[in-house]
Order: sequence, then structure tokens, then C-alpha cells
Amino acid sequence: MSRKNDLDWVSAMSRFTHHFGYNIWVPSHMNLLSKEDFKEFSDTIDKSIADDFDYTIEKYGTVKPKSFEKPDIYWD
Repeated sequence: MSRKNDLDWVSAMSRFTHHFGYNIWVPSHMNLLSKEDFKEFSDTIDKSIADDFDYTIEKYGTVKPKSFEKPDIYWD
């Protein structure tokens, strides 16, 4: 018998990916069945999207891909 997880982690991560264009890092210490962990994670994602600032970089160790940084060389 399998337990159904009613916490929608995929939806939360999809909202983040859709807004920022890259994937969020989910730390291994988070329990996917924990409502407290899900609420903290989801609240951080919602705040990041609302403020248009990625708080997960410092909090969870998300790494923004290099392709999203400004280039060192500009072509005319």
C-alpha cells in the first residue's frame, strides 16, 4: 500500500522555474512528507516570486546558471 502525499512540491518548484527560468535546489535534509518543511519551502518560493529576488540561493544553495549572468564581453 502506498501513501499519497498531499503536499504539492512539484507545483511549488514549477512556479519557481517558470518565474526565474532555472531549477530550484531542494536540500536533502527536507522531509518531503513534512507539512512544516513544505510550508517553509513554499513560503520562500512565494516570497522570491513576489519580490522578484531568489532567496533560495542563500537559504537552500540554489545555483543560478552562468548563462543568466551578464557577459564579460559586449559586441557592437
